[in-house]
Amino acid sequence: MKYILFCTNSYSFDILSPFVEIFKKKKYEWIWYIDKKIYNFFPFIDQNFTLKISDLIKYNSDVILVPGNEVPHYLKGVKVQLFHGFAGEKKGHFRIRNYFDIYLTQGPYFTNKFNILKKKYKNFEVKETGWSKLDCLFMNKFKEERSKLLEEYRAQNIILYAPTFSPKLTSANYILPEIDRIAKENPNFLFLIKFHPLMEKKFINICNEIEHKRKNVILITDQSILKSLFQKTSYAASNDESRPILNGSLMSIKDKKITVVCTDGRRLALAEQDIEIEEGNEIDVVIPIKTVSELIKSLGSDGDIIIKMSSSQIAFEFDNILIISKLIDGIYPNYEQVI
Repeated sequence: MKYILFCTNSYSFDILSPFVEIFKKKKYEWIWYIDKKIYNFFPFIDQNFTLKISDLIKYNSDVILVPGNEVPHYLKGVKVQLFHGFAGEKKGHFRIRNYFDIYLTQGPYFTNKFNILKKKYKNFEVKETGWSKLDCLFMNKFKEERSKLLEEYRAQNIILYAPTFSPKLTSANYILPEIDRIAKENPNFLFLIKFHPLMEKKFINICNEIEHKRKNVILITDQSILKSLFQKTSYAASNDESRPILNGSLMSIKDKKITVVCTDGRRLALAEQDIEIEEGNEIDVVIPIKTVSELIKSLGSDGDIIIKMSSSQIAFEFDNILIISKLIDGIYPNYEQVI
């Protein structure tokens, strides 16, 4: 069996990644399709992937798994739409596009609606699978992590808040001020906030302000951003010990952008991504490539990462892991002149 994991938004990675474990066990083949606009967020760069539809045509797949609304109708394979949200009020939620063969629904409300449409159109199947992305929250999977968070922040309860991005449906405008008020009045609550990748920047900015004021409010960001930047550039680092500055990866964080650069003097690899960061938290350091390799192995696809540094060392803290490394001293070549 050959599968295509079809991604046009970065939230698709978390939804589709559990399938990969099944494919490995059953010895199925798979390829990720990644829209160019989300390439910098793709965390599984060591797996088979493509940015070209033409590669998918040649791939000759049996099944295409799609968390979004669109997929080229001319691609070979059973086209499966995976529903992953809760809001059935969204415009176009029940629009039949006539190229999906199976709809995997997240609950009875959605299943009943699609079964009515199935009788009308008679060209697709409906299977209720639930919203599997939530399953891990009800399996005591995070019991140890929860205990450590409560101990670290001296809290008694954790409140998870992950609003939708849709302007007409999001609760962020009303809930964020309440989170600010409750966090101020009751330090026993620890708030973990996770935004959709398409969330309006004004809400991200509001949350950043709250997080800065309240120690018991945390905005979760993806480790996958840093991991992906290192993966895309580390190959170009030098092994020549006569020029130690090139044996590392330049990491620059400034102007609300993170940039990672590697070069061996002949080739150059650069990757960058916009991020939300407070003024004064700028970084411009060269990290040994051995440390970068360890980070690529250890960083996950989700979760917060804390970076701390001194004049000669840098520390990365995530998922109960602490990686401390010396920095490479020296002036990195002016890569902007080459570009």
